[in-house]
Amino acid sequence: MSAVSASQESAEPVLAEVDRTFVVAIPLLALTVVTGLPAMAGTWALIGAIRALPKLVRRTLPMSVALEIRADHDAWVGIAANDLTRICANLVFNANDAITGKGTIAVRVTRDDARVVIDVQDDGAGMPGDVLSHLFEPFFTTKPVGRGTGLGLATARILVERAAGTIEVQSDVGHGTRFTIRLPVIA
Repeated sequence: MSAVSASQESAEPVLAEVDRTFVVAIPLLALTVVTGLPAMAGTWALIGAIRALPKLVRRTLPMSVALEIRADHDAWVGIAANDLTRICANLVFNANDAITGKGTIAVRVTRDDARVVIDVQDDGAGMPGDVLSHLFEPFFTTKPVGRGTGLGLATARILVERAAGTIEVQSDVGHGTRFTIRLPVIA
């Protein structure tokens, strides 16, 4: 074995640890930034954020998973469009992880008096109560090591609540999950 090969072999565990740290540190930094900054002032059109979703997520979904988007109601809301798109994309990615084989992820926007309602629903595996009770806690994840940081839903909750909204989840093991985001209409 040459000196270069020995050096590369001894560096591999260090590089692997650097990669693992990076996977955890970047989302943690993002969560710190989200919780440490004031909410962005202004209003954003909802429909553009929802319509941007297919382009963002379609390449990551297998052909066996249908993505249905129905966004007939536009409204001005107090959450930045890119944040709303990121939240919905995270919910779609999580829904995809819950589906084995063929399935459907539906994103629907409706209006309920002075609130807009965004439902992201899947027909995947569903989650038991012990998972649901921890779902929005930072660093809680059901994904294998290296696949999830447990910060997506925690960040989503912070951003939605900053906009005076709510995010809720309903799940039935074996029948799927539905996340419901309610945001007040600004204008």
